[in-house]
Amino acid sequence: MSVVHPNCCGLDVHKKVIAACMVLIDESGIETTLIEEFRTFTDELEDLRDWLLEHDCPIVAMESTGVYWRPIHNIRNLDLREVSVTPKSESQAELPRIS
Repeated sequence: MSVVHPNCCGLDVHKKVIAACMVLIDESGIETTLIEEFRTFTDELEDLRDWLLEHDCPIVAMESTGVYWRPIHNIRNLDLREVSVTPKSESQAELPRIS
């Protein structure tokens, strides 16, 4: 499988906290994973934005329930190429029930 986006980040957005997982692949193919947590206050959302820019991460995918994704989407007045929002119900695979 070929790499489509060598620098990308996934965000799991909750009411009070955002879990961020960034995957970076350098020119030699070495993969680095960074995991951070940010609170949802404006100053920490700005820290999230700065973290994305610091690591040159232009692709962000968010999973969120309700409207918690909106403040994160609003801080994207930066050089991100793509921000996608996925409702939690659509991003989780339906698992069979085992009884």
